[in-house]
Amino acid sequence: MIDEKGPAHKKEFHIRLDLGTESHTGSGTSIKRAQHTAAETALNSTKLKRPVPRPARPPVASANPEKKSELCLLTVSSIFDLCIG
Repeated sequence: MIDEKGPAHKKEFHIRLDLGTESHTGSGTSIKRAQHTAAETALNSTKLKRPVPRPARPPVASANPEKKSELCLLTVSSIFDLCIG
């Protein structure tokens, strides 16, 4: 954090983000917002090489709802049996 200005009920925070030799700043009404602003500034203006985006994951097949219910009942009855058993 570089600086903090203003009264307690209306603070403004200033953050510096250093990436290698680059320095980026941001400000906001909370530390988190100032960090996000600095990060956004860095992403938009950095001269550093960007990582290659990851390929999208294939969608997960949803299970049959009836089998989920059976599994849930089986689990609950198994727990009940263990507790009472």
